[in-house]
Amino acid sequence: MNIIISSPNFINNFTNILNDINFKYKFLLVNDLLKKINKKYLNESKILYLYYDELPKNLINVIQKYEKQVQIFFININTFNINNSSLFFLNEFLNAKLTINNLDSFFNKDIKFILPQIIINKKINKNIIITGVCRNISTYIFNSIHKFIYLNYYFQDFKIIIYENDSNDNTLQELYDFKKLFHNIDITIITEKNIKGTITQRISHARNKILKYIHDNELNPDYIINIDMDDILLDFKTDTILHPFYETIEWSMFGANSLIYYDMWALRTIKYPDKDFWEDKKLPLKERLTYYFKIHKESLPIPVISCFNGIGIYKYKHIIDCFYDGNNTCEHITFHKDMINNHNAKLFIHPKIIVGPHKILSKPMGFYKIDKYVKNNI
Repeated sequence: MNIIISSPNFINNFTNILNDINFKYKFLLVNDLLKKINKKYLNESKILYLYYDELPKNLINVIQKYEKQVQIFFININTFNINNSSLFFLNEFLNAKLTINNLDSFFNKDIKFILPQIIINKKINKNIIITGVCRNISTYIFNSIHKFIYLNYYFQDFKIIIYENDSNDNTLQELYDFKKLFHNIDITIITEKNIKGTITQRISHARNKILKYIHDNELNPDYIINIDMDDILLDFKTDTILHPFYETIEWSMFGANSLIYYDMWALRTIKYPDKDFWEDKKLPLKERLTYYFKIHKESLPIPVISCFNGIGIYKYKHIIDCFYDGNNTCEHITFHKDMINNHNAKLFIHPKIIVGPHKILSKPMGFYKIDKYVKNNI
């Protein structure tokens, strides 16, 4: 996707900043940008538009009607405050690595934060609920919550539900702080104490609790997107969440991918529907590593019996009367089995939803050399 910087006049200071970090972009004065749009010369693009006074309404109108996907981030140079939150949204939009030090000579440095105005002309016109389950994630909570919030821009109707229990760090307080900061986003926090059991039993309880909340409050979403809230979101690019919604195949669930597919515990393949890849812990390391694989970048979605890998996108109508049970195995296995039995569900790994980093057998993802590639099936 092309990056375009635009404004009514050439802004030398800001473009110098981008040049200093070798950031690739094209600068177009607003009149030139409008000409390209009107002549349909503009490809799928992200536009960072900097202005001083009023928003250009004619630009907004043509962007919203444009036939290809265009995303535009409006920044009023007089009022934009640069801080950790506003910097996050700017970097996520540009896929850049700007720092506050890069920008504090150009924008105001302040603690104030206003959710940025980002317009995406091809929003998904569906009711979406993003859910997360967490405990003691203070290290990752800033990134995770901000990525949840950023996903809001891609959908017409959007809610967040987060379940927390028994954290002994600052997780719960930070959740409430972010709920207050992003007060114009519909965020529900469910919290409990003294939840007992194994990790899979506790996670099953948490996920079922969220499903019950959705059912009891008659929220009736079109889709639920379950997202882990730990380090797997550090490399996750939010706009990859859009890929499943443009697929033409019949599907009920899409799980995520990573540079090396790591979530063997939740994986059940079409070829080996009952094989628990995780239980072979006593096998020699070299033999266990043969289970791991990379997905070819040109692969189609890969059909499976179960998967997750940090993100699961579900059609809500295909998870009604389905429940998580982590008493004997990974909680996703029983949930996906219910989906297949109750709704003849079709589950896939989507190659283009990339999460990470993560660990392979307790080592950083790049520690072991994994040469096995799969394409279209496992």
